Amino acid sequence: MNSLTLIFGFALILVVMQSVGTFIQIKDFQKAMKRVHKYGNVGLGQKKGGLTSGYLVLIACNSEGRITYAERMTGVTILNKCRPFDELMGIPLAGTHIDVLMDAFRKLDKKGYKKMKGYIQAIDALERRLYPERFDPEELPKLSMEPRINHRRADMQVQ
Repeated sequence: MNSLTLIFGFALILVVMQSVGTFIQIKDFQKAMKRVHKYGNVGLGQKKGGLTSGYLVLIACNSEGRITYAERMTGVTILNKCRPFDELMGIPLAGTHIDVLMDAFRKLDKKGYKKMKGYIQAIDALERRLYPERFDPEELPKLSMEPRINHRRADMQVQ
């Protein structure tokens, strides 16, 4: 066997292993989404990590805007699973209104905002779904990945 065939075979094995791992992770995410959806409306957010640890967060709330359940998947490998969590920035999630969290997010500095970006996206998605009257009609279909927090203004008010 020549060395080129050996390298190609090794690369092929790595690609197959990556595909299988990704498939397993996607199945776990789908199960987590069904699990979280049982608790109410679901907001999804993500923070890409690149070479560092990123995360994916699922937050459920009832029709009144109170958070009922949350799960997150964090890490850099394909072996991570969604796990429940019950506190965010020192605020207990169960029973907390999404407006309370948005107010806490508005007080973050730029570094804190980047760290909490996925959580902000999830809460923003819930807010858009529950309170469409707070948004322009053209803006509503775009459940964007960019939250509505303006960092250029000193008081961090909603745009």
